[in-house]
Amino acid sequence: MFRLSESTVNAAAATPTNAVPIANARCHAARAVHCNQCCMQHLCLGANSEATHVAEFETLIDHWHPMPKERYITREGDPFEGVFLVRSGSVKTCQTLANGEEHITGFHFPGEIFGLGGLSSNAYVSSAISMETTSLCVLPVPRMLSNRKAESAVEIRFLLLISELLNRKDEHASMLSKNRAHERLAAFILDLSCRFERRHLSSLCFSLPMSRTDVSRYLGLSLESVSRAFALLEKNRLIESNGRMLEIVDKSALESLIGVAQESQRETA
Repeated sequence: MFRLSESTVNAAAATPTNAVPIANARCHAARAVHCNQCCMQHLCLGANSEATHVAEFETLIDHWHPMPKERYITREGDPFEGVFLVRSGSVKTCQTLANGEEHITGFHFPGEIFGLGGLSSNAYVSSAISMETTSLCVLPVPRMLSNRKAESAVEIRFLLLISELLNRKDEHASMLSKNRAHERLAAFILDLSCRFERRHLSSLCFSLPMSRTDVSRYLGLSLESVSRAFALLEKNRLIESNGRMLEIVDKSALESLIGVAQESQRETA
């Protein structure tokens, strides 16, 4: 059975130090791949998008130059300039707590968006950091809204409500601590499995772009608790891991574990 090495755990915990100036990074990159050729189109625009809708969408978005690993895309408090769509690679979003610790609010993969929380406050509520070489598309929402007609005020208000809801969800998520460590980890692994499957990738064997430290900060657990949870799931032959490579050995058992956890919570309530 595989085990994560201690060197892998420690090396991945480093905080990015080289912030890319946003003004430089946002120079328009050459549009090498059009939306109708992008393999993530079914996630960004829907599986049955009409050609006219795809073309209209493409006129709105900007492309960024690829971001190297562990670079800031936005920093918490930066002026809001648009919503990001991941074209390739992966991104983590995080917030700094009152005690100075980093709380991971989300991991974002190709076809997924981030940065919407800044719409209601005109400033990004989370920092965004590339976890590997990452390409992005940017939807310049403020510029789009400034060009909209007055009759669209209801639509704009709806977008603002969505933004406020996302902010509340992030705040609420940081306070959740109900499940046991191995149950949270099992739910996290299954969530990744589902998201990779939507991208037509293997749902049973995949590489984790995030470190164990990132996983612990996302799940609200200590690094030691996450390590013990990995060990327990491996001991019970539910998963195997080697470095950041992870294989789901018994998906049904993982799903049953989460089902038991949810049922236990309902009985307690």
